[in-house]
Amino acid sequence: MNSLVGIQKLDLSSIADWFCKLLKALNIYSSMATINWMFVEGFLFHKALLSPFHINTIVYRIFYYFFGWIFPGILVIIWSLMVEKFSIVSDQPCWEGYRRSNTIFIVSLPMIICVGINFLFLINIIRILLIKLKAGNESDRATIKAIKATVLLIPLLERIEAMK
Repeated sequence: MNSLVGIQKLDLSSIADWFCKLLKALNIYSSMATINWMFVEGFLFHKALLSPFHINTIVYRIFYYFFGWIFPGILVIIWSLMVEKFSIVSDQPCWEGYRRSNTIFIVSLPMIICVGINFLFLINIIRILLIKLKAGNESDRATIKAIKATVLLIPLLERIEAMK
């Protein structure tokens, strides 16, 4: 009777494999979204030092949300489809060995680029703060506090372990 209505018995191992692949894609998405949000924070801090009056416009907010949440999702969906259809690990259970496939660059390359640009932001932020410190303004203590805060941001902006 099941064949009459088009219902087939579900294979429990295929459901578990599908669920494992979904969790793996969500794990990669969360790593990528974390790196992208760190990039957005670095961009926001850099932009605030250069032009502090234009950082909260609606255009920037749309960019922040798109780059922080939607862009990683699009790349992970593309990566998942490419791994499933064209990768040598597509027949492996739960995409075992996916890091050795050539499709991993779809998600890892944008993360590496974001970390690299974030590092450049950090260097430029420190440079700007040092220039302000050498200018000899009355707010030297505030500038020193800003430099200390920037140095404390290094682990936040350059979280390498998220790229595993």
